[in-house]
Amino acid sequence: PEKVLVRPAILQMPLGDFINNITSKYSSAATETSALEDNICLYMEYLNIGNYDFLVPLMKDTALGLHSYMQFAQDLFPYEVVRNLWFGDGFTVGKLHFDAYENFLSMVKGRKEFTLFSPKYSENLYEGHIREARFRYNESARTLSRTELLESTSMVNSPVDIDKPDFSRYPKFKQVAERAMTCVVNEGDVIYVPSFWWHEVKSQPSLESPRVNLAVNHWFQPFYLKSFPCKRCKLKVNIQTYRDVLLKYMKINTGES
Repeated sequence: PEKVLVRPAILQMPLGDFINNITSKYSSAATETSALEDNICLYMEYLNIGNYDFLVPLMKDTALGLHSYMQFAQDLFPYEVVRNLWFGDGFTVGKLHFDAYENFLSMVKGRKEFTLFSPKYSENLYEGHIREARFRYNESARTLSRTELLESTSMVNSPVDIDKPDFSRYPKFKQVAERAMTCVVNEGDVIYVPSFWWHEVKSQPSLESPRVNLAVNHWFQPFYLKSFPCKRCKLKVNIQTYRDVLLKYMKINTGES
């Protein structure tokens, strides 16, 4: 059968209702009318913090805004693209993919487990676009139904299931399966994921109430560029964007003023 990436159904609701639906999962007073089904996972993703004034104070709780030792990130990558909020009940999985940005993720509540692979293994991970299925959630009937099947995803994914790999179907993955790096990001931690590094992300809720998963990430212009999808294409330094930064550090290393 053909591999299909399933995108979640989209629901629109007030932020207060979203939070109530998440927290009521763990409430003894939860009723059928106070929350969605327990097997429904809610997740707010790619929410641009800059578009919402009430979210700006949240930046004070993230490592980039709080700790001076993270200043090096902004020195090396001065060209920030966006800051995103990721907020959910902690039962989500971001399947194996890469982003064309330098990525710093700060964990506010809960934890995330990253499994990472170097870009040099793109051929072993069968880099490419996968057909995408989209779903709709019927709130009155509380049912999910598939609405359409697209020819491909907009982002690049790997079809490999790293938890239960099918080596007969993806034999090249066997060569790199044990080269994965795993990193658990706890509350207060920051992870740096370089551009074009493959990563799969599993979220878990916080242990204490409210049991949620909350993170903020910063995307910066990539230091490297690459054509994609292209399994054998090499990374190239983004000279056009980082020329001034490179010249600055070359002068520092040579002692020039």
